[in-house]
Amino acid sequence: MSDFVNSVKIETDANMKDIDRVRTQVRTLILSAEECIPGSRGFGLRREFLSRRPEEAVNVFAVELEEKMDEYISDAEVTDVRADFSRVLDGGVDITVRLGRRE
Repeated sequence: MSDFVNSVKIETDANMKDIDRVRTQVRTLILSAEECIPGSRGFGLRREFLSRRPEEAVNVFAVELEEKMDEYISDAEVTDVRADFSRVLDGGVDITVRLGRRE
């Protein structure tokens, strides 16, 4: 994923329970490639976004992350995904994922 993303920042609402646990789970989900964890082959991202243009890749990343969170991290949801393309010529983008408590 380092070819596409320089950094991923995870922000959460202040009223979320277990903020640190949720951040760790989401970071693990983002950093894991699908089919790489024995016993949980569906966990992780498919990485289809890596072959896309940066603007399109962020959208594919966001959709995939939302789908996987629905399945694996039930107490939080993605409320926003933003990308900073100012360093794209350096090889990637900076992504900020905003999480909220699932109602």
